[in-house]
Formats: sequence, C-alpha cells, structure tokens
Amino acid sequence: MRSVKAIAAATMFMTGAAQAGVTATITPTSDYDFRGITQSATDPALQASIDWALDSGFYLGAWASNIDFGDCCDEDIEVDLYTGFTRSLDSGFSWNAGLVYYTYPGASYEDTFGVDADLHFWEASVGAGFKNFSAKFWYADNFSNFEDITGQSASAWYLEANYTIQLPQDFSIGLHAGKSDGDYWGDFDYMDYAVSLGKALGHFNLTLKYVYPDVEPAAEITADPFNNEDRLLFSVATTFPWSSD
Repeated sequence: MRSVKAIAAATMFMTGAAQAGVTATITPTSDYDFRGITQSATDPALQASIDWALDSGFYLGAWASNIDFGDCCDEDIEVDLYTGFTRSLDSGFSWNAGLVYYTYPGASYEDTFGVDADLHFWEASVGAGFKNFSAKFWYADNFSNFEDITGQSASAWYLEANYTIQLPQDFSIGLHAGKSDGDYWGDFDYMDYAVSLGKALGHFNLTLKYVYPDVEPAAEITADPFNNEDRLLFSVATTFPWSSD
C-alpha cells in the first residue's frame, strides 16, 4: 500500500510540472475487479497511473494498485508496465496493439507451492473499434507465470467487447462482455458481463458498475480472495493535469 501511495504522491507532484503528452490518473475504487474476479479480496483499492503519449499514437505508462490474494504469495501491490500504439480515424474507426507486463513486487509462489518463482507475466493485445463500440483480444503464453509452477502450458486468452451509450447531462451507460479461456483455465473457462453507469462531474468521473461472472458451479468462489460472485462496485477517477475548461 505504501508503494501505491508513493505513486499517487508522484502523480500529484506531476500536476505542478506536467509535460506535454504526460497525464496521471488516480482512482479510488470499492473493489479491484479484473475480468469478473476480485484482486483485492472485495476490499477497496487505491489505483494510480502515469501515461505518456505522442501524437503519432505511440504510448507507454505504468499503473499500480494494492492487491490481496489471501494467503497465496506475500503479495501487496501490482505494478503494470505497458506500451503500444493506437490510431483513430475521422470515419470513426480505431485500432490498437499493445503489450502489458504484470509485476507483483516481493510476491512469490514459494509459500503456496514451495517453488521460488514470481508471479510476473506478459500479455499482448490487439483491438479495433467503431465509434462507441470496441473489441479487444488478449493473449498470454504463461498466465500468472503458472507454467513455471506446474511445468504444463498455462497459456490464456481473453476476448472482450464494450459499448458505450452517451446520455444527457454527462451521464453514460457502459456494456461489457468478456470470455476467458485457454490452457490456464482448463475446463473452467468462463464469461464475465458488466453494466455500468458513469457520470462526469467536473474533473471527476464517477462509475457505478454491476459485475456478473458466469462461472461453473464447481469454480464459484464465495470467499473474499478471488471472489467471482456478482457484485456492485463504485469508483471515482480524476486525471491530471486538470484542464481550465
């Protein structure tokens, strides 16, 4: 948690000396949801990111959040490093491609599996969109670095579709559907759905989201760590530097 606070403090510092193309976002949320599964044991999380983008569409950044996997791996924080390229056309079409490196500083599978291996892993993505609709495909050849533990393939892929409906008074509705599959998930591949209500309020974006993971009964997790029951989340995000509009 200290590392997340340090990044949050760094983003605040950047507001006083922001450079062109550099933004920082802070998001307190009631639960860190990742594809329908909590990463914070259904507890609140403080998340922060720093992003640098060029007019050409190239970008890179870092994102962090506190996490809680129960008694798994001595984990406290997730730090993701990412880069990619995105392009939007006047016709409304857009496309993007990117890489994310998920890291969990200080965390290890040693306490759980007796193997001194970290949780870090890579994931690649490609996506496209048209106006308010977007779709993206994600692929990791060693999801959660689990192949180093089992010695078997731990590849995983995720396909998602999102649609945003703009409403009057700066309200919006977001619709999401995603599919998790691959060797890592085995027979427990699943769908996740979400409906969100957003509101832009000054420099802040408020989001109320209902998450529904459609999992097999044998894979349902009701305990707080990795909980995959349906639940309601709330978050507030603000991005620096604030505009003067």
